[in-house]
Amino acid sequence: MNKTKIDGVILSLIASFCGATVPIFSKLVLEYFSAPVALFLRMVFSFVLISILLAVFIRPKIIIDKATLRIALFGALNFVFLMFGIKYIPAVIAPIFYSLVPIEVTIFSFLFYREKISLIKLLGIIVGYCGALVVLYPTISGANSDRIEPIGVLLVLLGSCSVALFSMFIQKSNSKYSPYNLSFQAITLALVFSVPMLLIPSASSEALKTFDLKVIWLVIGIAAIGTIGQYIVFQNAISKIKASANVMFFYFQPVFVIALSLIFLNEEIGAYYFIGLIFVLVGSSLNIGVYSKIKDLASNKRAIK
Repeated sequence: MNKTKIDGVILSLIASFCGATVPIFSKLVLEYFSAPVALFLRMVFSFVLISILLAVFIRPKIIIDKATLRIALFGALNFVFLMFGIKYIPAVIAPIFYSLVPIEVTIFSFLFYREKISLIKLLGIIVGYCGALVVLYPTISGANSDRIEPIGVLLVLLGSCSVALFSMFIQKSNSKYSPYNLSFQAITLALVFSVPMLLIPSASSEALKTFDLKVIWLVIGIAAIGTIGQYIVFQNAISKIKASANVMFFYFQPVFVIALSLIFLNEEIGAYYFIGLIFVLVGSSLNIGVYSKIKDLASNKRAIK
């Protein structure tokens, strides 16, 4: 395996961990702030940090056109949907829906570009969504309806669809746009979206229950690690190993979320969760073509020897 591919694998794992911090830290932040305020603070810190990063260290050429704004729009929508949705579901449920992203990319590729869906991919779509239903079965049956609310499921699902469109348009552009460029635009758009949301009544009436300095550090953590870190590192991984980055990212993110959840939230994880997760990952694997991607990652090993 050559250095570029090794770097891509490492970057995918780092991006996966960065992404796993978002639902965990967001749940903790939402104990103090309402969703509109939490989103606004996340985007303010993200905008300030990425502006400093780009102005002082990276200094990339910022290109703004219809193509970059379309990609950035879906990145921004993910920030919004996840922050509002995670309030209504356990943090460990979020990666289940984000693991559906490869399946959603297949569906959107058909809708936008009329790419054919093979029988294998169709089977993966069915298996993947059946897995999501298995995870939600305790809620559907009424066993834990107090822990998972339909609005939360819908919002997080919309967030995963936004990530799918974000990833699809990046891949279709052949990764010709700078990760810093797209991340900056996505964060800026999300900040703009978050401002009018402060007018929502709950934002003023429940904005701050109990002030604690640690919550500010949590928001900074979401901004630096879960927002800037995740987006920039993941886009760099895509540029190095393309769709194979999805394999590493969406396979390991549930693992990281489970570990962080046990440490910070002590959430209960039942058998239905793990059974459903397996179905979702199998379905995503069929859509990614995981065997061919793993084979591709190792394709240069013999040549190097």
